[in-house]
Amino acid sequence: MHTDVNDFSQLNIPLLMVATDLESGDKVVLRSGNLLHALRATMSMPGLFAPTNVKGRWLVDGGLVDPVPVGIARAMGADVVIAVDLNSGLISRKDRKKIQKKIPGTDKKAGNRHEYKNELVQKRTDYYENAGASLKKKINELLRQESSVPDIMETVTTSIGIMQERITRINLAVEPPDILIQPRLGELKMMDFDNVEHAIEEGYSGVKQQMEDIKALLEPNRGRRLEIEYSRSEAGDLKSEITGRRSETEKRESE
Repeated sequence: MHTDVNDFSQLNIPLLMVATDLESGDKVVLRSGNLLHALRATMSMPGLFAPTNVKGRWLVDGGLVDPVPVGIARAMGADVVIAVDLNSGLISRKDRKKIQKKIPGTDKKAGNRHEYKNELVQKRTDYYENAGASLKKKINELLRQESSVPDIMETVTTSIGIMQERITRINLAVEPPDILIQPRLGELKMMDFDNVEHAIEEGYSGVKQQMEDIKALLEPNRGRRLEIEYSRSEAGDLKSEITGRRSETEKRESE
């Protein structure tokens, strides 16, 4: 991990993660304990990563049951929920190849393919891209598949993507967020880390399109947020005062 924080209790901003119990199929909300174990569990996509054992339960990717957990955010007490749906805009394999040719950086012969501003992103991109290419090559060699046939990795990730897209539609209809941002990322596959800048740009564009709605939605809640912050501050002062008085009382009694 690129941080010294290793436990939920050390986070400044409250965080919950969703995983799926591999045995029961139940949604599991991770909110305490080891942060690395929780991260490993919530990203354990079946077929690609082994499940993770957390407190005696084998957990896999939470996207299997709740890809966009709006209800979890509501349960945390969020006044406004801004959700990002990464599963929208699924397109066919043939159309994906056509679109990818138009995306900067997808041309294997392009000389500026690895020109990233962030060195860390570039290193991670190279690592995952090479690992993904190597894995797919070995699988295809093992099964002697033709290049025109979707490989196992593409089949697994695309199948899960289709499932998540359908689940997301249903869940969002039942528990809609206040703002829904849906970057158009259907042309990208799971291992397309070399297109990270394109993904970021799509996300930025999605937010920009709804910025006025976001501002309008947040402004009425400003007073409420200030009230909550004041109440918390006041409660903290009161707690300190009570603790101080209790200490003085205990000190006098001991004397």
